[in-house]
Amino acid sequence: MNKLTALIFSMCCMIFHANSQHKTFVVTQKNGVSGIQQAIYEAKKFLNKTHNGTAIIKLQSGKYSFEKTVEVSNVKKGTLIIEGTTKEQTLIEFSGFQGIGFDIKKSNTIEIRKMHVSRKELYACQGKLLEHNTNQKWVKFRLDSGFKDPQWLTNQIAAQDNDRTMLPYAFKNGSYQLQHYVNKLKIQKVNKLSGKDYKIYYRLRDGQNNRIPIGTTIAIKSKIGNNNLLFNSVNRIKIADVHVSRSPAVAIKLKGNNNTFHINNVSVGIHPSDANLYPIYSNLAGGIMNNSYGKGSIIENCVISNTADDGIGFYPSNPASPPTGGIIRNNIIHDNHGRGIVIRESRGVTIENNTIYRNRGEALLIKQDIKPFGSANTATRNLTVKNNFFGKNFISAVIGIDTDTNQSQKHTRIHIHNNEFNGVPKNNPILRVNHATRVKFYNNRIRSHFNGNDSSTDINIGANYYVWVQNASFVTGTNNIISRVS
Repeated sequence: MNKLTALIFSMCCMIFHANSQHKTFVVTQKNGVSGIQQAIYEAKKFLNKTHNGTAIIKLQSGKYSFEKTVEVSNVKKGTLIIEGTTKEQTLIEFSGFQGIGFDIKKSNTIEIRKMHVSRKELYACQGKLLEHNTNQKWVKFRLDSGFKDPQWLTNQIAAQDNDRTMLPYAFKNGSYQLQHYVNKLKIQKVNKLSGKDYKIYYRLRDGQNNRIPIGTTIAIKSKIGNNNLLFNSVNRIKIADVHVSRSPAVAIKLKGNNNTFHINNVSVGIHPSDANLYPIYSNLAGGIMNNSYGKGSIIENCVISNTADDGIGFYPSNPASPPTGGIIRNNIIHDNHGRGIVIRESRGVTIENNTIYRNRGEALLIKQDIKPFGSANTATRNLTVKNNFFGKNFISAVIGIDTDTNQSQKHTRIHIHNNEFNGVPKNNPILRVNHATRVKFYNNRIRSHFNGNDSSTDINIGANYYVWVQNASFVTGTNNIISRVS
């Protein structure tokens, strides 16, 4: 056998070997949950046999109604891919709000792609203000048609529960936007109507109710169920070309020890069928939460909007072993009830080229938790924030560096540079620094404040201050440009 013949023979063997390492399992709409679970079982057998093979579970175009959780566990060998056709053509809707959608755990190299993961119903609550009583400090509103009553569904919302808040919104420019003159309304009690009218009346306590016009739309923030996608101790996760809607809890959550996850071109937003309802909340909690202690995470090219909490969160399950080396880039994060991005006790994270606007709280919050994890290793270090666009947020500073306890170490070595700020909340700073050291704020452009006063009670320092510092050291700012302040 000459050298050319031997080379051709070798290449043919490699191609055959590669093909023998791949297998596709097709699931149709008729198969349901049992079909996809059977495909997962067969795929695991194939991967255990081939060791380094790739198993693809292919969901054909169409709408899939799953009555229970789809579980993937202990995939230790090879690569398992679960994919649809596109996120517009393959729709998966889980029943109810209490069960997890995709529950993926204790596995290696899992990919989810090309699908829309949702629920059969939107368990969101919003309605119109009917009347208010200034003397007794309560307001009453009625649930709109097409929306659900979380208290009736779960029976877990206690009277005066601080975690269940309502906020007033107005319809502007084709969508509902938060009315920033009220912080929140607390539930006092609920009364149902009798007869055929099943719409719900809520009574809410509020000291400023006389400032809320009759007819104002109000929404309840209520984390009532479980995640649409949950990853628990999975290495090498990839989620791409996926849309998530109607999640009763955080849309995509990672917890445990998740190393090297990559979330790319994912959208967390409204279900197309809900568009005519103009829902304030697309999902009943946050968008993407890294609640793990892994490393090497990337979240990029995502759009996260209209969630009932934070857009993206890095919340380590154990701050003594925080996430390291994360990258959050090229994302659009807007109109979320909470903050745009929250970073808690992380190391070496880079936040770059994101567009963040019209979120209720800080566009970016770097914080520490009050939980008693001890004084060591409970601060954010080596954080870079660069080349981002920050549009207006409604409450508090645009970027907050903060703490819930002075018992822990200070945030250290945070560089904020080459960003653009347009529409800083009136009576709030661009940057609030508390319990930190070695913070650099340079080469940023500040274009304007917006005229609305958010009436925040936590901070009111005047529009002349752009950086506010407390209990911090070595905070410096150079070459920042203020082009216009209105």
